[in-house]
Amino acid sequence: MIMEIEKRGFKILLLWTTAQLLFVLILFNVGNWVLFGQLKKKVDREMEKALTNYSQLISNSLKENLFGSLDLTIYEQGVDEKLDKLSYSLNLSNIALLDTIGTTIYSSDRTIQLFEKYPYILLDKTAFEAATNGLPTTTKTYEKKGRFLKAAFYPLYNVTGELAGVLVTEAGSEFLGIINVLKRYSIILTILTVASIVLLAIFFVFVSMKFRRSEEALIRSVTFATIGQMATMLAHEIKNPLSIIKGSAERLKSKVPEKDKDMLKFITEEVNRLNLLTESYLSLSRPTEFPKRVVKLSSIIKQLTT
Repeated sequence: MIMEIEKRGFKILLLWTTAQLLFVLILFNVGNWVLFGQLKKKVDREMEKALTNYSQLISNSLKENLFGSLDLTIYEQGVDEKLDKLSYSLNLSNIALLDTIGTTIYSSDRTIQLFEKYPYILLDKTAFEAATNGLPTTTKTYEKKGRFLKAAFYPLYNVTGELAGVLVTEAGSEFLGIINVLKRYSIILTILTVASIVLLAIFFVFVSMKFRRSEEALIRSVTFATIGQMATMLAHEIKNPLSIIKGSAERLKSKVPEKDKDMLKFITEEVNRLNLLTESYLSLSRPTEFPKRVVKLSSIIKQLTT
């Protein structure tokens, strides 16, 4: 009964400890992703302010060069060179000038085809339409090919105050690199947490199996000890009557006829056989001692190899 209570207490302690470790790991992992989400929102807000300010700065610098709608004349006035320098100095991923229908007139990103629809116009359609209505708008931060991107769409007015087009300023990993770092950090921590949970589960199974084996070994040892005690008691109980039978047979030898002495001899032999049997049972409860003697190692090797 005591052993059963101790076994149950050990299992409860093991389960409780494992549950606590799992809870701490999961809580740490959830907290890590919550922190990542909060930092991402903060960086997003700061980027929104920065892109809006940059867009306003660029828009004001271009106003004196716009006399009508956006067209090729901006290249004649060197606007493209000015924007290239601004894109580099402000560390922006792209500065683009779009006309009122979304055609790309200029882009600092040379991978974007000029005089065709701006490739992200469908993705940022709402922001573009808001800018054509005179409302500066920023897009949500989105991930593209492993990079986080955010863009601002800002209305461009010419010298007469008419809408000439839309200015697009885009910030990528140069500004939002911290989000990539935080995301990688969060993913690594998640992987480590999952690995820790798996290792913890393996450890729990291993400890449970070891505990079960120890329990089975203990039960076997207790069983064998009980059998040994019973065998000792039984052997003692049998040995006493056998001694009486043997003694009686020895005394009867001088009193029975010669022809019946063989029967007494059989009784004595059977009693001796039973005594040997009870001695073998008694040996179960006695420590076994092996005789010790000095031998040559070469003789043992010779015996094993022949």
